[in-house]
Amino acid sequence: MDTQGSFDCSSTVKECTTIFALSIMTSSVQVYNVLRNIQEDQLQHLQFFAEYGKLAQKGARNQPFQRLVFLVRDWAFPYEADYGEEGGSTILQERLAVIDKQHKDLQFLRRQIWSCFSKIEGFLMPRPGDKVESDHTFDGRLEDIDFKFKEKLKELVPWLLAPENLVVKKINGDKITCQELMNYFRVYVKTFQGGHLPEPKSVLQATAEASNVAAKEKATRLYMEGLKNRPRGKLEELLKTHITLLAEAMELFRKTPKVGEEEVSQRYLEALEKELKAHFGRLYMEEELLIQREKELEEQREREREEERQREERRKIEREIEKERERQREREREAERQREEQRKIEREKEQQRMEAELENRKEIERLNQELKEKSAQDPPIPWIAWVNPLTPFAMLAARVVDAIVEATRSNES
Repeated sequence: MDTQGSFDCSSTVKECTTIFALSIMTSSVQVYNVLRNIQEDQLQHLQFFAEYGKLAQKGARNQPFQRLVFLVRDWAFPYEADYGEEGGSTILQERLAVIDKQHKDLQFLRRQIWSCFSKIEGFLMPRPGDKVESDHTFDGRLEDIDFKFKEKLKELVPWLLAPENLVVKKINGDKITCQELMNYFRVYVKTFQGGHLPEPKSVLQATAEASNVAAKEKATRLYMEGLKNRPRGKLEELLKTHITLLAEAMELFRKTPKVGEEEVSQRYLEALEKELKAHFGRLYMEEELLIQREKELEEQREREREEERQREERRKIEREIEKERERQREREREAERQREEQRKIEREKEQQRMEAELENRKEIERLNQELKEKSAQDPPIPWIAWVNPLTPFAMLAARVVDAIVEATRSNES
């Protein structure tokens, strides 16, 4: 990131130091842009970080800061050291050298600067040219910039920004994520918000707090990610998963490099354990309620299934009853058909009887007619002839009786 110019006539010492501090503490590479040479007063601006580094290195395994580059623009002494990285390294070694004739404070400052950064380098840049410096019409065209400046600029940019030269931000040797960097930035801004420049000890404490917050959040993420695959509906398995993940999260917190005293880390470790247990307690209660609701729903579904089975059984019985009723109705219809058939037979017999009877009547009438005709032709006979079977009339009567008997038999059959 780029920052506004610092340590100039338009900014206070606190403003400049704050900007300088925030840029160094949140960057993996700090490019310290100085004019023409590396002066003693420019080294003094690093005094704050020298004091900070002295405190931070107690019990730490790494330098608190990473790469510091002194970029000297408009280098005025090319005869003393050539432009570029090599000349910058030469001048840097001279300016940061610790020699006996120096005051002890200057010696301390230089030793602390070397110990605060894992790597310190220099780069010397030539003047960009008269057109750039003095002509107000300069609009950034490359043709107006000196060739030497452009050549060294081509060296500087990849020297800083080539993929193989990029440096990942670390705090106490541990790589940090964007979210963690934001946490550090918030803590640092809050620390520098007061009316006075904070003591290095205060900044170190803020860094310690931020590093422990970052470690705590990392451990929390591990725990939460593990819970995404937690067993459902099994409280014992859930408890075992929690115990395992809690142990892993606390172990990750312990192993994560942090700044500051052990007491601070222990406080955050206890807070981590308390928060994760509280989260699990809520999760456990939710799971219990979920299991209870599932149990109640299953019981409800079982009751509904039982009611449905009973309704189906009743429907089955009703269907059987209806079938039996249908069979009974069919039997009744069959009996009715048989009765109807019997009535039909009886009607036919009655018809036949009536027809036979009619025939008998006709036959009797015919015989009567014959008898009348015979009587009209025959002379009167004495009364005794009626009882004499040998008389013609007696014989005719016998024939009539026989015909009636025969007709009656036919009708009965």
